[in-house]
Amino acid sequence: MFSRNDPPQPAKADKAKAPTPGPTKRSYIGPDVSIQGNLSCAADLQFDGTIDGDLDCLNLTVGDRATIVGKVRVTSLTLNGSISGFVDAQSVHLGANAKLDGDIAYNSLAIDEGAMFEGNLRRRSSASTDDKVTVLHRQQ
Repeated sequence: MFSRNDPPQPAKADKAKAPTPGPTKRSYIGPDVSIQGNLSCAADLQFDGTIDGDLDCLNLTVGDRATIVGKVRVTSLTLNGSISGFVDAQSVHLGANAKLDGDIAYNSLAIDEGAMFEGNLRRRSSASTDDKVTVLHRQQ
Protein backbone atom coordinates (compact mmCIF):
# COMPACT_ATOMS: atom_id res chain seq x y z
CA MET A 1 0.00 0.00 0.00
CA PHE A 2 2.77 2.47 0.89
CA SER A 3 5.61 0.90 -1.06
CA ARG A 4 6.88 1.91 -4.41
CA ASN A 5 8.08 -0.75 -6.81
CA ASP A 6 10.80 0.77 -8.94
CA PRO A 7 12.49 -1.55 -11.40
CA PRO A 8 15.98 -2.57 -10.27
CA GLN A 9 18.76 -0.49 -11.75
CA PRO A 10 21.61 -2.28 -13.53
CA ALA A 11 24.95 -2.12 -11.74
CA LYS A 12 27.54 0.14 -13.32
CA ALA A 13 30.62 -1.86 -14.12
CA ASP A 14 32.74 0.94 -15.54
CA LYS A 15 33.85 2.52 -12.24
CA ALA A 16 34.24 0.85 -8.87
CA LYS A 17 33.43 3.24 -6.06
CA ALA A 18 35.48 3.05 -2.87
CA PRO A 19 33.42 3.10 0.32
CA THR A 20 33.34 6.49 1.94
CA PRO A 21 33.32 6.93 5.69
CA GLY A 22 29.98 7.91 7.16
CA PRO A 23 29.35 11.31 8.70
CA THR A 24 30.66 11.95 12.18
CA LYS A 25 27.99 11.41 14.80
CA ARG A 26 27.06 14.71 16.44
CA SER A 27 24.69 15.24 19.33
CA TYR A 28 23.13 18.49 20.52
CA ILE A 29 21.92 19.54 23.95
CA GLY A 30 19.99 22.79 23.83
CA PRO A 31 19.89 25.76 26.19
CA ASP A 32 16.61 24.64 27.77
CA VAL A 33 18.16 21.40 29.12
CA SER A 34 19.44 21.16 32.70
CA ILE A 35 21.15 17.94 33.83
CA GLN A 36 21.80 16.80 37.41
CA GLY A 37 24.23 13.88 37.11
CA ASN A 38 26.90 12.56 34.78
CA LEU A 39 26.68 12.54 30.99
CA SER A 40 28.55 10.21 28.64
CA CYS A 41 28.30 10.48 24.86
CA ALA A 42 30.00 8.34 22.18
CA ALA A 43 29.85 11.18 19.65
CA ASP A 44 30.80 14.80 19.16
CA LEU A 45 28.65 17.07 21.31
CA GLN A 46 27.44 20.65 20.96
CA PHE A 47 26.45 21.56 24.53
CA ASP A 48 24.36 24.67 25.18
CA GLY A 49 22.61 23.65 28.42
CA THR A 50 23.67 23.33 32.05
CA ILE A 51 25.05 20.29 33.85
CA ASP A 52 25.99 19.64 37.44
CA GLY A 53 28.04 16.49 36.94
CA ASP A 54 30.86 14.97 34.91
CA LEU A 55 30.84 14.99 31.13
CA ASP A 56 32.64 12.50 28.84
CA CYS A 57 32.50 12.59 25.03
CA LEU A 58 34.67 12.76 21.91
CA ASN A 59 34.81 16.38 20.77
CA LEU A 60 32.96 18.93 22.89
CA THR A 61 31.86 22.43 21.92
CA VAL A 62 30.46 24.45 24.83
CA GLY A 63 28.21 27.33 23.75
CA ASP A 64 28.31 30.92 25.05
CA ARG A 65 25.55 30.47 27.65
CA ALA A 66 26.34 26.88 28.65
CA THR A 67 27.54 25.99 32.16
CA ILE A 68 29.31 22.85 33.33
CA VAL A 69 30.11 22.15 36.99
CA GLY A 70 32.15 18.95 37.13
CA LYS A 71 34.95 17.04 35.43
CA VAL A 72 35.21 17.18 31.64
CA ARG A 73 37.05 14.35 29.83
CA VAL A 74 37.13 14.74 26.04
CA THR A 75 39.44 14.40 23.06
CA SER A 76 38.95 18.02 22.01
CA LEU A 77 37.34 20.96 23.84
CA THR A 78 36.21 24.28 22.38
CA LEU A 79 34.94 26.40 25.26
CA ASN A 80 32.88 29.54 24.79
CA GLY A 81 30.77 29.18 27.94
CA SER A 82 31.67 28.33 31.53
CA ILE A 83 33.30 25.32 33.21
CA SER A 84 33.98 24.98 36.91
CA GLY A 85 36.01 21.80 37.35
CA PHE A 86 38.89 19.71 36.05
CA VAL A 87 39.38 19.43 32.26
CA ASP A 88 41.30 16.53 30.68
CA ALA A 89 41.62 16.86 26.89
CA GLN A 90 44.17 16.34 24.16
CA SER A 91 43.26 19.67 22.57
CA VAL A 92 41.81 22.69 24.41
CA HIS A 93 40.67 25.98 22.87
CA LEU A 94 39.34 28.70 25.17
CA GLY A 95 37.35 31.20 23.10
CA ALA A 96 37.13 34.91 23.88
CA ASN A 97 33.97 34.40 26.00
CA ALA A 98 35.26 31.34 27.88
CA LYS A 99 35.34 31.16 31.68
CA LEU A 100 37.21 28.24 33.22
CA ASP A 101 37.75 27.85 36.96
CA GLY A 102 39.76 24.66 37.39
CA ASP A 103 42.82 22.77 36.28
CA ILE A 104 43.54 21.65 32.70
CA ALA A 105 45.50 18.59 31.58
CA TYR A 106 46.24 19.05 27.87
CA ASN A 107 48.49 18.25 24.91
CA SER A 108 47.62 21.30 22.81
CA LEU A 109 46.30 24.57 24.27
CA ALA A 110 45.02 27.80 22.69
CA ILE A 111 43.60 30.73 24.67
CA ASP A 112 41.93 33.66 22.90
CA GLU A 113 42.23 37.19 24.23
CA GLY A 114 39.33 37.85 26.60
CA ALA A 115 39.09 34.30 27.92
CA MET A 116 39.15 34.02 31.72
CA PHE A 117 41.09 31.15 33.27
CA GLU A 118 41.81 30.49 36.95
CA GLY A 119 43.66 27.28 37.74
CA ASN A 120 46.70 25.20 36.93
CA LEU A 121 47.94 23.90 33.61
CA ARG A 122 49.46 20.46 33.33
CA ARG A 123 50.83 19.32 30.01
CA ARG A 124 50.12 15.63 29.52
CA SER A 125 53.19 13.52 28.84
CA SER A 126 53.39 12.47 25.22
CA ALA A 127 56.02 11.25 22.80
CA SER A 128 54.61 13.51 20.08
CA THR A 129 56.57 16.60 19.07
CA ASP A 130 53.39 18.19 17.70
CA ASP A 131 52.11 19.10 21.18
CA LYS A 132 52.27 22.83 21.77
CA VAL A 133 50.84 25.90 23.41
CA THR A 134 49.57 28.37 20.81
CA VAL A 135 49.65 32.12 21.50
CA LEU A 136 46.84 33.61 19.44
CA HIS A 137 46.94 37.23 20.60
CA ARG A 138 49.65 39.08 22.43
CA GLN A 139 48.83 42.25 24.36
CA GLN A 140 51.23 45.16 24.03
